[in-house]
Amino acid sequence: MLCFRFFVSATAALSAFILSMSGYAQISDDVRVSSVGYPKDAAKIASVVGKTAGEFSVFTEEGTAVYSGTLVSGGSLGQADFSSVTDDGVYYVDVPEVGQSILFSISEDAMLMPFEAVMLGFYAWRSGIDIQFTWNGEQYAHAAGHLNDALIDFVNPEQAGTIVDATGGWYDAGDYGRYIVNSACALAPLLRAYEEMGDRLAQVQLSFIPETGGSIPDYLDEVKYNLDWMLKMQFDDGRVSHKLTPIEFADFVMPADDDLNRYISPWGSAATAGFTATMAEASRVFRPYDAAYADTLLSAAQLSYDYLVSHPDNVRADLSDFDNAQYSTDDWDDRIWAAAEMWETTGDADALSDFETRITNQPPDRFGNPPPYIDHNWDWGSMKNPGVFTYLASKRDGRNAGILQDLESAVLESADAIAAEAFNGAEGFGRGYDTRTYYWGSNGVVARSCMTLRRAADLTGDSKYLDACMQQIANLFGRNQYNRSYVTGVGLNPPLHPHCRRSEASGHPYPGYVVGGGQTSDDWQDDVESYETNEIAINWQGALAYALAQFLPEQIDIPVDTDSSQDTDSSAEDTDSLPPDTDTGSDGDTDSDSDTDSDSDTDTDTDTDGDTDSDSDSDSDSDSDTDSDSDSDSDSDSDTDSDTDSDSDTDSDADSTTDTDSDADGDSDTNDDDTDNTGVDSGGCGCQLKGSVPQRRTIFSILL
Repeated sequence: MLCFRFFVSATAALSAFILSMSGYAQISDDVRVSSVGYPKDAAKIASVVGKTAGEFSVFTEEGTAVYSGTLVSGGSLGQADFSSVTDDGVYYVDVPEVGQSILFSISEDAMLMPFEAVMLGFYAWRSGIDIQFTWNGEQYAHAAGHLNDALIDFVNPEQAGTIVDATGGWYDAGDYGRYIVNSACALAPLLRAYEEMGDRLAQVQLSFIPETGGSIPDYLDEVKYNLDWMLKMQFDDGRVSHKLTPIEFADFVMPADDDLNRYISPWGSAATAGFTATMAEASRVFRPYDAAYADTLLSAAQLSYDYLVSHPDNVRADLSDFDNAQYSTDDWDDRIWAAAEMWETTGDADALSDFETRITNQPPDRFGNPPPYIDHNWDWGSMKNPGVFTYLASKRDGRNAGILQDLESAVLESADAIAAEAFNGAEGFGRGYDTRTYYWGSNGVVARSCMTLRRAADLTGDSKYLDACMQQIANLFGRNQYNRSYVTGVGLNPPLHPHCRRSEASGHPYPGYVVGGGQTSDDWQDDVESYETNEIAINWQGALAYALAQFLPEQIDIPVDTDSSQDTDSSAEDTDSLPPDTDTGSDGDTDSDSDTDSDSDTDTDTDTDGDTDSDSDSDSDSDSDTDSDSDSDSDSDSDTDSDTDSDSDTDSDADSTTDTDSDADGDSDTNDDDTDNTGVDSGGCGCQLKGSVPQRRTIFSILL
């Protein structure tokens, strides 16, 4: 069995001993840093609670001073900037009269371990296969579940009781549903990361996945697992089912023990547009590795895009038969994204015109104002940003110079606001949004801001934007109000009780998952019952993977370590003695087995189809708020708040409204469907698997 190795260089006890022998104060919760460390050339800033002026110093773990500086006031906190410390090593920050930070590493590959942990989270979310791995010395395993997905009763009532093959894909969140709208949102940053950082991501070895060692990079093999499921959700005419779920949420049981009937839902135009965009972009990414699969993806994208072009009305899926999370949203933003990806992939001038027409003629927001070109904070309910990023990054000819300039300006305006808040905001913890931007899943929004920041960095060459991105990562891994990591199994005192059925049913938190975070600046609860603040979801996960990918080393050459492991055994709750580099929780040797069988896919496909169009027309939603902005409702969505400056209306509104569950579930079900359906339709389903799953590569083992 292969072993994962943290970058921990000493046990908790040894680290505490080293610090105590240094003659300085004890570890203090008031000196807050990134508990997963920093890349060598990244911006490195600690937040100091209770002191805004005075000196600070940086020491090696052995107690040798390497840097001294002066605190700068940042909001109500002191800011200790030690970015000039770039040598590989393990360090701590000491602030006289306050204390010392935990130990943290500085190294070229500091972000590799957390990145691989996040990808492990995706693997463990796989539906339809046995899962087995070891993390930090602790074994995780569960049997394949949901092998009979799924019934088509609500798609084709004439064939009620018929099952078509819709197995595979990632579970959406803490529940076992799977949703096209949120899958598209999760894959947008994952695919964009590969387009921008493919040379690095191709080197990442995910030995826990069954396909490791094949001709497709491991990273893309994991992405492909969800793409393959999405392909099965496309109807024969190009429409795409909105989701696959039971009628109500499952109990807190393991996947194989969930015996609820599960159904393919009617189609929706937002799901169809998000599917189109995802498949079009994925076809570009996969073409160098598997041209036949890329053709399959592009054919699927073209079929759905053609349907959208010939059917311009917004159609919300009829989900009136379901009691659980919906991800219901209007389609105008998804159509912007779809047009951009189709143009970039095919060069189709009509698709370019479609994008440029739509981006310059967006529907007004709920207040009657024209929305900006870029949403400042955004999630699954507002997906135009990925389309804008694709348009700006394109090397194709034909773009309108005026539109191009306007979009570039909009990106820079948003990125500047994020950077300004990260470095000078009142909270002082590096977060790129102010206190009005807390709501369901806002940790995902924090990570996703790196997509805007990266585009600004590419447009200007200014390093401040990626420096601001690093502050978002640091915030998520401990430089925050709680002095804790928000990612299970990684970093300082991470969440132990995420709203996650596998974690709760197995009795230990599955690792690598970012939780949603508080809906205010101080109400996060590490409690399984707090789905509003402590759930996990693939859209937040994809955003964090993107952020971490920005700081992967250019060369990833990690030897496979089959036995030597470091058990640092420091219990997650015990942060006092925590020195190190992270651990927190279960610690030590993460050994991955990954033996887990693959495939699982039973391809029963009965192709039901038959376009029964039972058009229930129901305006299921009834909700008054027609907010074109796709969703006051949804959670993390936050209406995505376009307003760059986070300005008042800025949707802060957005979301205090926790209603939002649509999000990833939360069992809360407060379902969301806010705006009114422009036409609800159900249709025939011909779900077919397109593409196959290859085989592949090795492991991760990280050494200082």
